[in-house]
Amino acid sequence: MIDDGAIEARGERDTRRFVRYLAVGVALFVLDFAVFVLLHVGLHVEVGVSQAISRTLGAAAGFVAHRKFTFPARERAHSLTGQGAGYVVLTIVNLLLAPLLIELLDWLLNGAGVIAKILTDVVMVLETYLVLKFLFRQRRSRNV
Repeated sequence: MIDDGAIEARGERDTRRFVRYLAVGVALFVLDFAVFVLLHVGLHVEVGVSQAISRTLGAAAGFVAHRKFTFPARERAHSLTGQGAGYVVLTIVNLLLAPLLIELLDWLLNGAGVIAKILTDVVMVLETYLVLKFLFRQRRSRNV
């Protein structure tokens, strides 16, 4: 028998988690942008170096924030090392995937680059959420 209350509670929990994910994403964007502006505009660091530093700091902060705030758990299915490695792989895959996706969408949409950018960002946000949900998942209790 399906417990409708349990399904509803899980749906509410998933919604709250997704809202936390989006809130962390906004905070990470602000951090990334502030560091970039400080370095490039304030300290006159070259644009590419400023971008690399701001993205790296944002990724490190994102790992901590998502692990502690978006996907908190008492016991995790993966070790800290496994989660860290998975997060690095996800970051690298996303850095490679996003430009390919935006190029494909730009081509499919006959040069509508802004729309391609928006669609790419939506896809990447959803893809990353699903991967992080798996990566930071809680260990299932073994009640037998």
